[in-house]
Amino acid sequence: MAIDCERNGLRGQFISIAAVVQYDGENPQQLVWAVEPKSIVDLQEWVHDNVLPHHPVPTNHSTVEMLVDFSKWWRRMNKEFDVTVIGHMIAPVETDLFSELHSFGLIGEFEGPYTFFDVNVLLHIVTGKHDSLNAYLKSKGHEFKSHDPIQDAKATLIAFELLKQDLI
Repeated sequence: MAIDCERNGLRGQFISIAAVVQYDGENPQQLVWAVEPKSIVDLQEWVHDNVLPHHPVPTNHSTVEMLVDFSKWWRRMNKEFDVTVIGHMIAPVETDLFSELHSFGLIGEFEGPYTFFDVNVLLHIVTGKHDSLNAYLKSKGHEFKSHDPIQDAKATLIAFELLKQDLI
């Protein structure tokens, strides 16, 4: 499973969460949770210009409502499956998601992802650059829009599989 989040800045309000789940050989399931843009407090200019143009159709009125909905789904997935979570450049955004869920009492002490792989480590080993995900994928014939949470999660999942192959 790959997870990607968008925030109002690196440490601001969560505004969207996406998960792309790959079951054994099946087509990936894509899920997204997103707030109404008008609910974003003190919207940062960079987020307005670079993230909101790719913002998914809102599923929730507020960040708290979105976190509650995501946590219910996460807890179910975590109980039913041996979940491995993959992200790209997961600190601070995606790692903070699970810390915030815990601080709100939405997940228990040991209900976060175990393990949480950061694809940038493999990217660095293979390419020598940890932040060149889009360039790496383009060299492999894949192109994605950045800051679209579903696209970012799909890109991460595909990159993880391709990078593993490059290492073999």
